[in-house]
Amino acid sequence: MLQATSAAIITTIIPRDRQGPALGTLGILMGLGPVLGPSVGGTLISFSGWRSIFWINIPVAVAGLIGCGQLKRTVNEVLKPVHLNVTGNLLLSMSILALLSGIPVRVVYGREIELRHYQFVSGMRTTSYGVRHAGTVYCTPNY
Repeated sequence: MLQATSAAIITTIIPRDRQGPALGTLGILMGLGPVLGPSVGGTLISFSGWRSIFWINIPVAVAGLIGCGQLKRTVNEVLKPVHLNVTGNLLLSMSILALLSGIPVRVVYGREIELRHYQFVSGMRTTSYGVRHAGTVYCTPNY
C-alpha cells in the first residue's frame, strides 16, 4: 500500500518533466528496505533486545505524520467524483471467496493435495461473468 500511495503522491505533486527521477529515487529507496532491514534489525536486536524492533517504529511514524501534515497544506488536488461499481465489486468478492475456498491445500507429510473442483469452477465462472457483464470488476471512474 505504501508503494502505490507514494507513487500516486509523486505523480500528483511533481511536474511531469521531473517525475522520472522522482519515481527512480522512490524505487531505490523502496529497494533499500529489503537490503538494510535484516542487518539493521539484527544490530538492534543484538544491542537492545527484540523489543527495540517495535520501538524504532515510533520516530518513523511521527516523521510520517509530520510529513503528511505538511503535504496536506501544500497540495491542491482537483477531485473528481468516482462511480463505484457495486455489482462488479460484489462479483469480485464472491469469485475470490469461491476461488480461495475451492483450492484448500491439505498436505499430509508432503504427499496429499486436495482440490474442490466445483467451487473453483464456480469462482472462475463468477469472475468471467463479472468481467463480461459488469464492465470491470474494479471501481470504474466516471469521467
